[in-house]
Amino acid sequence: MNVWIARTWLVVSAGLHLYFGALFAIDATPMLAGLAIAQTEPSGLIEMRAFYGGLMLALGALFAAAALRREWLRAGLVLMTVTYFGAASVRATWMLIDGVSDDWLVRILSIEAGGALAGALSLARGGLSRD
Repeated sequence: MNVWIARTWLVVSAGLHLYFGALFAIDATPMLAGLAIAQTEPSGLIEMRAFYGGLMLALGALFAAAALRREWLRAGLVLMTVTYFGAASVRATWMLIDGVSDDWLVRILSIEAGGALAGALSLARGGLSRD
């Protein structure tokens, strides 16, 4: 795999995760409204902040760290690919089962599927041959 391409995908993923993680961690209410999720209890909002905000911030930090160290590139791409694939496959499955498909869900699914594909293609290219 080309080191520059691997680093680019990891930096893009880090940026997305850090941005959306911060939005959820700081104030999840607008994000929940955009996803048509009603906030009914303060404990639910804390859970959304902790899980979506915290997990996305942690993944973003790991993707950024992997982009900075050549020996972590492959592990970072594996994590990126598996994370995006997991989210995309569950989202697509339930969109089909429930028959729900709005613009927001399709956009998120496109990002997740694109991230999984980018990571898989980068990994399939083989060794870290070029800087």
